[in-house]
Amino acid sequence: MNDAAVTDGAWADRLGNGGWRPQFADIREDRVVLYGMLSKDMAEYRYRIRATNAGRFLVPPSYAESMYDRTLRARASASRVTVTRPGAH
Repeated sequence: MNDAAVTDGAWADRLGNGGWRPQFADIREDRVVLYGMLSKDMAEYRYRIRATNAGRFLVPPSYAESMYDRTLRARASASRVTVTRPGAH
């Protein structure tokens, strides 16, 4: 487990374009847990993955929930991503 403020170099280079920025990230081998403030407005968070293997992969659904108000939550659909080797077409 690697806790990091989102301004740390190892994490900051993966931030993408979106309307929401986390305040803290718990970076794990198989997932990233993000912490930050939310509002009633729709927010989007995009990030770049670091691929270590080529192939087709299932991306599990992302979800968000409030720590203090369990009625506040959101969930996205699962998706797929294809990673190709550099130079392969």
